[in-house]
Amino acid sequence: MISLAQARVMLDRYKGQNNDFTERVNLVTERLDKAGNWRSTKDTVVFQVHADEFRNAFITLPQQYNTILAGVYLNSRNQDASELRLCGYPFQVRDEYYSFMTDGPGFSRDGRYNWGFGFIPEIDRFTTFRNWYTAKFLRFKFATAEANGGIINVRGKLNGQDIYTGAGANMIEGENLTIAGATTLTTTKQFDEIPYSLVKPITYGPVSMYTWDGVTETLVARYDPRETVPQWRRYRVPACSDWTESEPGQCLTVCKREWMVIGNDNDPVVPGNIGALKFGLQALLKEDAQDFVRADELWNMAFKLLANEAQDDTGAGTAMPASVVDSFGMAVMDNGWGGGYNQGWGN
Repeated sequence: MISLAQARVMLDRYKGQNNDFTERVNLVTERLDKAGNWRSTKDTVVFQVHADEFRNAFITLPQQYNTILAGVYLNSRNQDASELRLCGYPFQVRDEYYSFMTDGPGFSRDGRYNWGFGFIPEIDRFTTFRNWYTAKFLRFKFATAEANGGIINVRGKLNGQDIYTGAGANMIEGENLTIAGATTLTTTKQFDEIPYSLVKPITYGPVSMYTWDGVTETLVARYDPRETVPQWRRYRVPACSDWTESEPGQCLTVCKREWMVIGNDNDPVVPGNIGALKFGLQALLKEDAQDFVRADELWNMAFKLLANEAQDDTGAGTAMPASVVDSFGMAVMDNGWGGGYNQGWGN
């Protein structure tokens, strides 16, 4: 892996005349990152499982992660709660339509019958990692003193109605909170569900958001300093539907990282393959010149280098397993339902 400063030393001459190197590298890394699962684009992450008002279990990916590639369910305790148990069954990763198929889970809320359904992405983006369903104020706490004048705009609902503040020409959607040297800001309006939109300025440190009912604060989100418009992805985890606050569950996952804009000299460049970055910078110049045939050739050369690097990471002694996707209705054919325990599932 290389830093932005190191990449500039080696590749600045390929950015093109009058072009900004940082801007061009961001354009290249976004294209490369979203084209495959390369070296340094994956992390192993443990997520806390939460449940909504209907007891549907879910996990929420923060800004730096985009997709779950694989995972296992972890019970936090054994049956008599005497010790931590870090073991669990592997999960399959589904698509967002799986719940609506004839062999999908639908919205069943009994975890005993949901082990085979895996991770199912929800068709939406979210601003918090935890839900609530009663009217509460929102409270923002800053890890460090921030510059005066920054505005946090939070938009949501109360009793099904969009919240507005102000009057006449000064009326706005949602509520604005102006940073003025305080380390804590609290809304004057109450929200009974998660905000559908939240905009914050770039801050010096992370910002935590809590719900507050006048007595109790509950952490519901934590925003990175450079995160300005939180839009997080969620996955339903039907097997964890029996999760409770007193007996939490966790999921150990392999996640694809989200592409992030870089700007500081010590920021890592991902993917960090020098040859691929070089071809990408040259491809941008060909696109600028409307030579799209040559540009495609250069992008493909970059992808090939990244694929070779990823294969080198995998090692010669491994093989990709064959996987059968069971979301084609086979479990309900011939008036059958797929069998029960020891009748094919998990064998």
